[in-house]
Amino acid sequence: MTPPVHASVRPLCEQLAETCILQCYVMETLDAHQGQPTLRQRGEVHDFLSRMLEVLHQQTMQLATLLQPLPAGRPGSDTGAAAGFKNLSARPSGENLRAILLDDCALLNQATSRYKRLLTAALAERDGPTAALALSHLQELIALTEDAARILPPAPAPAPEKKNPPPKPLHYAVSVWQTSSTAA
Repeated sequence: MTPPVHASVRPLCEQLAETCILQCYVMETLDAHQGQPTLRQRGEVHDFLSRMLEVLHQQTMQLATLLQPLPAGRPGSDTGAAAGFKNLSARPSGENLRAILLDDCALLNQATSRYKRLLTAALAERDGPTAALALSHLQELIALTEDAARILPPAPAPAPEKKNPPPKPLHYAVSVWQTSSTAA
């Protein structure tokens, strides 16, 4: 039998569950990206994704450990955020290395945002262990985001613009109109 949970702990429990679910979807997406031939050709990118997966896996296991004693706090629990997270991982990135890495950075930013909310909720509830874990994970994610920015290929140069001829001056249009009106 689980002890009753105060109403104020419920949001923290939900934050933990949603953070854990997001981590699972991010890992799922990164795992799919690792199989892309484009990434396998670039060793440093493949190594970075492997390191990122390892960090996220460790974080998810630590979150799951925190969730176990809480009611309805299993990582697989259904929350309203789960559908939104599935949509994040379901988007195809294509074969472009830059597009794949930008998607991965977007996922890292989502996870960072989720950890900020978790940290805020833990601090509001005066839950020191959860706040410390959230802060630690947040710092790791920020470091990963900075590393991702370093290996991100530069954006392609914009295509040269097609130059249109300059517009005719207004007095030219007026003189053409006057000529055509007097001829009629």
